[in-house]
Amino acid sequence: MSLGKIELNSKKYKSENQILNNINTTYNNVTTNATSQSIDCSQYRQATLGFDLTKNGTPVDITIIVEISLNGTTYAQLTNGPLSKWIYDDTAVTGGIQRSFTFTIACQKIRVKVVATGTTAVNTFTMSNATLSLRD
Repeated sequence: MSLGKIELNSKKYKSENQILNNINTTYNNVTTNATSQSIDCSQYRQATLGFDLTKNGTPVDITIIVEISLNGTTYAQLTNGPLSKWIYDDTAVTGGIQRSFTFTIACQKIRVKVVATGTTAVNTFTMSNATLSLRD
């Protein structure tokens, strides 16, 4: 008796990484918010947002907001799971943090907004290495 040949699904996944330059910045008394470029994600179904965050002094908090657009024009906040309220106060960032979160998407465009409160010339948050990785 022969079991025959077993072939595994060898699908090649499409993927793309986008560096979010607009939000990779220091949030202080001059820059308190920023929005990434809009990214076409119509060919993808999974996204991973990753970033590093540090602080100087005692800023109050920083909020990361993921927004999607079904039509490429009007954006709404993605509110499923942890993305509904992604806020870090200054004590959570002590020593710096690295975070990433993977989520399902079904939209045309995606962008990320960052809003910092309580920042001054010396009380700052710095976001770096913010990247959005997309995969079908």
